[in-house]
Amino acid sequence: MTSQPMTTVMGIHGVHIFKCSHTEYLEAEYIGEIRRFLSYLMKTQPKVRAVLDLAQAVRLSSEAIGLIVALSNVLQVAGGGLHLANISEDTASVLAIANLQDVICMYNSVDDAISGF
Repeated sequence: MTSQPMTTVMGIHGVHIFKCSHTEYLEAEYIGEIRRFLSYLMKTQPKVRAVLDLAQAVRLSSEAIGLIVALSNVLQVAGGGLHLANISEDTASVLAIANLQDVICMYNSVDDAISGF
């Protein structure tokens, strides 16, 4: 497995934006990188909020979906949260079949995801 590119931007109101770049299939390794970064932030910042921009990800591995749910729960318990933005129709369908649309906040754009906090 090769590491997938990640861009982190400190966004509006302190929301961390993770943009998945140049990949169609998002694997768990990428979510693991984000989890490690956010775990580090949680040691020094209360209520870490993040947006995962999936504009370039057509599909997610099942393991990546599981890690997204776990990461979302950890951030929520700590008073923050994780929002997904720019989700493909295929990914939205998979999340709906798994009844995750009530667990993970999904938005059509990064701006909407940031406003959702």
